[in-house]
Order: sequence, then C-alpha cells, then structure tokens
Amino acid sequence: MSYTPRSADVYAYDPALPPTNVPIVSGATAYDCPQSGNTFILIFNEALYYGNRLDHSLINPNQVRKFGIPLWDNPFDEMRNIGIKTKPIFVALKAKGTKLLFDLRAPTDQELANRPHIDMTSKVPWNLGTVQLGKVSIVHEDPIDDPRSNEAELRQLDPIMQGMNEWRTVQQTIVDGERFFQQVGRMDDDARFADVPVRPSFVSTEQHTKATAENLSERQGIGLHRARATLRSTLQRGTRSAILPLARRYRADRMFLRPRLKGKFSTDTAYFNHKASQIYFHKSGFYSCHHLSKVDDKQVGPTLKKFIADYGIPEHLTMDGAAVQVGRNTSFMETINRAAINYHISRPYRPEENPAKGGIRELKRRFYRLIVKHAIPERLWDFVLDYVVDTMNITANYSRYSDGQVPLEVITGITPDITEYMDFTIYGWVYYRTDGALGTNEIGRWLGVSHRTGPMMTCWILPKSGRPISTDTVQHITETERQTDVVKEQMAQWTTDVSKILDARTGDISWGKDEIPPQLIFDLGLEDEEFKCNFNKLIKAEDVDDGTLQGTTETDDIDTQNYVNMEIGLRQREEGELQRAVVCRRLVGAEGNPMGVANNNQLLDTRQYEVEYEHGSTEVLAANLLAENLLAQVDEHGHRHLLMEEITEHRSDEKAVKMKDAF
Repeated sequence: MSYTPRSADVYAYDPALPPTNVPIVSGATAYDCPQSGNTFILIFNEALYYGNRLDHSLINPNQVRKFGIPLWDNPFDEMRNIGIKTKPIFVALKAKGTKLLFDLRAPTDQELANRPHIDMTSKVPWNLGTVQLGKVSIVHEDPIDDPRSNEAELRQLDPIMQGMNEWRTVQQTIVDGERFFQQVGRMDDDARFADVPVRPSFVSTEQHTKATAENLSERQGIGLHRARATLRSTLQRGTRSAILPLARRYRADRMFLRPRLKGKFSTDTAYFNHKASQIYFHKSGFYSCHHLSKVDDKQVGPTLKKFIADYGIPEHLTMDGAAVQVGRNTSFMETINRAAINYHISRPYRPEENPAKGGIRELKRRFYRLIVKHAIPERLWDFVLDYVVDTMNITANYSRYSDGQVPLEVITGITPDITEYMDFTIYGWVYYRTDGALGTNEIGRWLGVSHRTGPMMTCWILPKSGRPISTDTVQHITETERQTDVVKEQMAQWTTDVSKILDARTGDISWGKDEIPPQLIFDLGLEDEEFKCNFNKLIKAEDVDDGTLQGTTETDDIDTQNYVNMEIGLRQREEGELQRAVVCRRLVGAEGNPMGVANNNQLLDTRQYEVEYEHGSTEVLAANLLAENLLAQVDEHGHRHLLMEEITEHRSDEKAVKMKDAF
C-alpha cells in the first residue's frame, strides 16, 4: 500500500550474521471468507516488507491484540476456537505441525478499490522500546471502584512483554512461535542526513518523494541544516509512496483533516446525583466537558469524537480500566484505533496515574464556590459546570505547563477572545429580548455562552418559564436598578415562578453512590475532611456586616469618604505611562461651599479634589475617578497603606474583626 519514512534493523538468532535493514510499510492482502464467499482486504500497518525473499507472511499476534482485535492461538484452549475475531468476520486458523496459518492471496486493483478494508494493526509507530502489551483479566468491582457500565466486570491491562512484527503479502500467512528479534527506530540523523550529492528529483524513479532532508532542501530551496531542523519540528504523517504509476484513486484518510495535539491528555467520568460528565484534561489547566445521561458505550464513546472535532487528535491519552472505555468492540477504543492515538491505562486503585482525577478535584472547588455563592438550583448544574470549564480554559494560571498562556491557547495555539464572558456572571440577573427588539424587556438569569447557537455573544438565558433559551439581545441589571422597588418586585415574582418548576421532584434516579469512587462525585457532603475544612472557610458576602449604609442618599457632608492624602495612579494620556499622584485637598467654590455632592455610591459621587503628580503638576478630578484609580492611603500618622491587587473568594472565621468594630 505505502511506505513509511522509517526502517528497521532486523537481527537473526546467530550474532555472526549482520543485521538486515528492512523498510516499514502498510501492506494489504486479500482474504476470501469461506462462510460468506466475500473478499475482504486485510490492512497490516507498521509491517516489515521483505519483497520476494520469503515464501510466506508472518504476523505478530501481539501487534494485532494491541490494536484491540482478539486473536486466539492456543490450540489447547477448549473454550475458544483458534482464530482472529474482527468486527465483520472471523478468520479461522488451522494447525500445520507447530505452526498456525490461514490462506490469503494478493489482491487485484479492483479489489483494493472496491472491497471492504479491515485494519488489523495500528498506524501508531510500533516501537519496541516503548510499546506496552498486556493480558486481559477480569476484575470484579469493589464498592470504591467505578461502575462505568452495566457489566459487573472490568478489563484491566497489565504490562507483560514486548513483541515484534514480520509480514508480507504472498500466498499464506503463518502465525509462528519462532520470530526474528527486531529493533525498530529512527535511523541516525547523521546517517540519514549525510552531506552527500543527491540525484535531482526530475530523474528519480520513485512516484513520491521521501521525507528526507536532501529532498526537502531541494524542493524548498533551503540548506540542509534548516531542512533537518524542519523535519524535527514538523510531522510527515501524510507521506505517500508508490512503485507503479497511477492506476486508481488514492483512498481518502480523514485522520489528516484534524490537527494533532502534542502533550499527554487524560480522561475520566465525573458523577452528579442524576447525571454524569466525561472530562478530558491537560496539565496546563485545560478541560473539555461532555454531559451524559447514562454511562454506557453509546454515550461515552462519542465524547472522544466530539473532542477530536472541537480541538484535534491527542497524541497520548491516559484513562482508567472502565469497561465502557477499554472494553472490546467499544466505540471509545474504535475511535482511539482509527485516530492512531497512543494510550495508557492506569492501574486499579492508583488515581495518581490518571491526571484527570486531580483535574476533577480542582474543577469541583470552583464549581462548589459558584453554586453556594449564587444558590444555584441542582437542575442547572450542567450549565454551571460548562461555565466553570469555559472560564478556566481562558484564565491564566500558575501551571508550569502553561508558560504564561491561558490553557486554551496552549492547546489550540489561538489566542482566545474573552469578550463573551466580560459582561455577565453565572446565574446573574439580566434583561433580554427574543422578539427582534420589539416589545418590553423581560427579566431572567444568565446561564453561560451558547457556543453552537446564533452569532457571537449569544447567551443561554433562564426565563420565568424555566426552560433555557438562546438569545443575543441581553443586558445585565445594574446594582442601582436592583435597588428599585419595580425591579425588586419583578425578581421576587420570577423567583417564585421558577422555583415551582425547578424544585419539582421526580422518582429517585440517582446513582448508587456506594459503587462510585467519592472523588468522582460532585457532592460536597461526600468530600474528605481536608476538602471540607478548606471550603467551609469561604463565606458568602451577605453573612458579613460590612457597616455600609443602606440605600442611596446624597449629602454635602465632606466626611462621607475623605480622599485627602490618598495615592492614585493615572495615565494623563490614553496610552501614556501610569503616573502616581497624591490627593491634596477638596475644592470649594467662590462662596466657600464644597464643590460637588457626596453619594454612598462611589460612581455617583461628584465631589472634586485637587491632585498633585510626582513631577509637580496639579489637576482637578472627581471623586468617582479617584475611587477607580486608588492605589494607597496615608493616615494621619503618616503610615502608608497599600491596597491589595485583587481579592477573590474572601475567607474569615469567628475571630475576624467586622467592619463595624474596626478602628
């Protein structure tokens, strides 16, 4: 079918014999099914091609098993017939002495183009130094393990051995217990890229150019050093090779339509009381969440396809041994094999081997804070989790894998636009319209960004009907508007109507919590004591008496908030540097009256102050502008108090001094 850019040094049993350099190819052979009479094309990827030097083909059984295809070659097994079980057919093996074999033949061009193709081995490079093979064992679940399907048993893979592969398309295939030992690897760069004269490509006898530094240098007009660096920094997965001229159309390979995501990803299933979510995680802080109504093959398998469609194909994926993920003939494993994903299965009761479990723990911290802070009903928790995932993907963190970038940019290479998340917070009060700007404003709650509906800036809104809708005509309700009697009455009526819908109870459809590991359940009551201790230090704003005046009043009392001696940072021009200034005094009018009116709402405070910059110039500014640019305050004793850069999720205990008792 095609050559790969790699070759293998094959060593014989006799060390006196020199190693043989053998090309690694993707080969095809025709198998005539005796049961149906149909012809199938068996594709063996990562195979060694010996040309006409052998009169038979050799198949590595473990390479077939690694691809997820059962191959039984034990003639003493009374429970199974010897053979290879693919999805459409069963290839029966027959014994000849100590060897097992089955009949095949070389396919015609018409058969290659029209007959069904069956991949027997993976396209992932078969590297003997890193490949892990395993035996399938049945593990019965303990109460603390994870019941990922209706089956009562899970299949776990344990490393046991390393294998090899030798194969060629001829008249018979022999599964032999005696093998050549081969060592597969990339040829030494110095040997591959030696500075030797190269034949121009226009006299080459090959139908496709090989991915070598010499060919790349000639094609693109660059030096050999840059060509070698380019090959090391790029992929050449789509390299084609052919010996004969064109005689048929090349088969399309949709795998190359998706980008390959470097790095190691992991996945696990998280549970709510009634639903579940498949979480994909990268150590840079990147998450992808896919909601499930039932944890079975029909719903877990397509989540990987959706992840690939949204972001790309992960180079490496770690998962646990859940049957819906690693079971034979599951949609999840089929996608892994088709996309040539290198995967690793963590051992039972070893959560540290699956980074997704730690990622889910951090996800729960942010999730709990939001549902407690905003008192969000349980039926809306799917929207909350989506919001947490979206915002964590576009928020800078301190992971050493992010290198100062937000996680979404680390994975996709594209700087995200966060405009959609700047105006609203989850479950915040908003005005919205759905009738093309006709009629009056309606009140609702904001549930997140609607990515797949409408144009940019389209949001999920919870109206009083209790059924979320998507609309792009949305505006948040300001704090000042929320203090008016009209809006208060509207919010109270909305809360009453929606509560009747969201609080309605149905039959008990919750998961059996005794069967699921607690670290995978989104339930604050099941968290460990350390987690609860840290979380319970968080308090809601309404639990603290901050000593502020209620309502909005206007007064001429200059002691309402005195900005004198405070330090601010201002830019005198829009793009100028930040300059420090000190508030000197409050301005008074010609008759000696203070200028402007004080207000408890700092944005409405119109008092005017004179400020002096470090270089000596002065300027008159309003109090609301001072409040926005405040940096520090100097008290009457000359002590300078710097303001904190940011305060998030404030914590306090019973020993904290409340504002009304402060000095």
